[in-house]
Amino acid sequence: MLTTTYKVHLCPTKEQMSKNVSDNDLYNIARVECRTDLPKTTQLINFNRNNRGVCNFRDGPILGKYPGVSIPSSVKKGEMVLLSVFLNHTVDDNVLAKFQSNYKMPPLFNKQDIDINDRFRNKNPVGGNQQWISAERHTVCWKKRPWELSRNFRNMVGMPFPTFSIVLTPYVDGILQHEESVQTTAFEICSKEQPKTSNFERGDVTVTTKRRRTPESERAHEKLRSVQAELLRLRDEIEKHEQIAGEYRLRLTFGLTIARSESSAQQLVTKIETGEKHITRIFKKH
Repeated sequence: MLTTTYKVHLCPTKEQMSKNVSDNDLYNIARVECRTDLPKTTQLINFNRNNRGVCNFRDGPILGKYPGVSIPSSVKKGEMVLLSVFLNHTVDDNVLAKFQSNYKMPPLFNKQDIDINDRFRNKNPVGGNQQWISAERHTVCWKKRPWELSRNFRNMVGMPFPTFSIVLTPYVDGILQHEESVQTTAFEICSKEQPKTSNFERGDVTVTTKRRRTPESERAHEKLRSVQAELLRLRDEIEKHEQIAGEYRLRLTFGLTIARSESSAQQLVTKIETGEKHITRIFKKH
């Protein structure tokens, strides 16, 4: 039986990690400083954006689009994958332990995923901030509204807008391969989109001022409107490219899953996986 415990400690040295990178007491991915080098190859699905970055407006309209993440091929090395939600902040020992014991994961949307998680965690207990996912899945989604709000953790991190990250860890032959973990970009959980933010996101920007209007202030306001319009354009472009990247990632994952079952395609699979690792290293440098 697997018992997952997170003892709080400093990050290990490279020499220590090379001896036993799978030891929970050594490679503690619960700490944000230990996750710095983990590749961000897990795509967030059906998340939104606010003026601070990626977020999930949990009380917003669903319209069949449930928040979720993609499961990249790099973590599909065993029968299961451990999914964990962590604070994306440096915290002390007590806060780390408190978060992992008190955080409640949102319910999985797919009944099959729920059954798999329930059955496997009975034999392999994990924290309240974790769930077991079948390695055969390409994506996993949660119900939209039961997420815990970021504001619930303000006192823990000492910041008004705490963020989280989701980490996927392969489970191979009864061992969690922490050195093979991947993570998402940081995100917030908000209750709903605020009206002012909503107007800005739509581009309906109105600048009001009680000061006397002058040619200088008009030029400044016009420059501000231009900058805000460009910011909106860039956000839309980023969101579009993220959606495209997520779609192609799913296609590649599906294709590799099929190719691995063909002995004649193993050389091609190896080249593709090597190329993926090379691309990941390039992006980590920028």
